Amino acid sequence: MSFLKGRIRDLYRRDTQECLNYALDYIKDLETAFFTLKQIITFKEKSKLGELLSRTFTLERVANFFPLLIATWIRFRTEKGKLESTLNLIEIIVYRVYAIGRRRADTGIGRLYDLAYKVHRKNLEYDKIIEELTQLVRYYEGDRAFERDLKVENFYNRVAKRDIKYLLFEYERFLREQSREPLDIRLEDILTDKFEIEHIWASDPSKLGLSEDLREIHEQYKNKLGNLTIASRAWNSKWGNNPFNAKRKEYEDSILRVQKELSNPNEWDKEQVEKREGRIICFALGKWKT
Repeated sequence: MSFLKGRIRDLYRRDTQECLNYALDYIKDLETAFFTLKQIITFKEKSKLGELLSRTFTLERVANFFPLLIATWIRFRTEKGKLESTLNLIEIIVYRVYAIGRRRADTGIGRLYDLAYKVHRKNLEYDKIIEELTQLVRYYEGDRAFERDLKVENFYNRVAKRDIKYLLFEYERFLREQSREPLDIRLEDILTDKFEIEHIWASDPSKLGLSEDLREIHEQYKNKLGNLTIASRAWNSKWGNNPFNAKRKEYEDSILRVQKELSNPNEWDKEQVEKREGRIICFALGKWKT
């Protein structure tokens, strides 16, 4: 605001007509920006673009991207493919950098605002916009960092529960596609308290009958990504703390693929946690790739 005041004051001293034109152009740009923002927020079209917008808002970290979203929407409003590619990269940045990388909320904000200005002024071609967004991902949360952060020992406590659910829901979608099954559950439902994150190797070792050595291994592996799945709150309350062999039949009958696939191993231990973690990480690197 101080910059704007100074700019108008300097223009007024130099040329009143130029100052008036600048103020009128500014008001026009502001009006266009607000109208465009309303379009973006209320966009309900059932399409790939609508889904990408919904996913971006669902991750709840869109504030840094509003200037870029507005500028991109105005510039490429008739070219949906370009809007879709930009939104796809925004989701990748949000999930990799902020959700899994746990970067500060203002990370990269200067670069994003600068990019939004360049898009608004038409100083960058589309390919260069995509290149800059891709570079931003790779700078703050490249593949090696993303893989490292998915592998952390305390993943369950390090990453927000909502973001873990988001990942496991996308893994559920992937498993259903592999099995050619329809996706009959909604992300919006998974993110409510109707569903919880379940520890396959129960987090409470009291019912597991572990030796002292196994207790140490269990403590090390219980909160890793490979040991987490989604369960309904009622299911988790009833079965979540039971040993794996007691839950195996329940997994087989589950409506969720992320549980159903767990009925295949005969036992659950650190090797199974590592194998499953590897599969999910391989999926995540492909899903949120740059």
